[in-house]
Amino acid sequence: MHCFYTPPEKIKDDRLILSSEEAHHLSRVMRLKRGDAIMVVDGQGNAYKCTIDKLSDRQVECLIFSQMRKMGEPMHSITLAAGISTAGKFDDVIERCTELGVSRFIPIITEKSKVKIDSDTAIKKKIERWRKVAIASIKQTGRSILPAIEPPVQFES
Repeated sequence: MHCFYTPPEKIKDDRLILSSEEAHHLSRVMRLKRGDAIMVVDGQGNAYKCTIDKLSDRQVECLIFSQMRKMGEPMHSITLAAGISTAGKFDDVIERCTELGVSRFIPIITEKSKVKIDSDTAIKKKIERWRKVAIASIKQTGRSILPAIEPPVQFES
């Protein structure tokens, strides 16, 4: 069963909405149709079995017929504090470790780090990128809780 992500605020009663990238992926890439069954996770521990009810390029509305709690989650909570590496290597750390069950990431800026994050805007941009990588990983593995990604901290703190 195909797995998709929607934020909790897009879920009301027995219906949920997939918008933008998820709707495009469902309708254009996966070519799913009205009546097809899908799995949707909200990143807060809920997984919903749904059928596609209304379909367009920008939005998909689904009818929920079953809900599960903490689907695909490990028994223990793991926090990973790792040094930020160059290029997209930290993206790979987020991806692989989310697949393995890490529930919280603390990016660390070390003395030898080549990556310099100077402004709040740069930090927000990095965290948003890592969040997208984590969303893709929870969809891939069928997890239902989106790992927390903390702002980068200096090693000393």
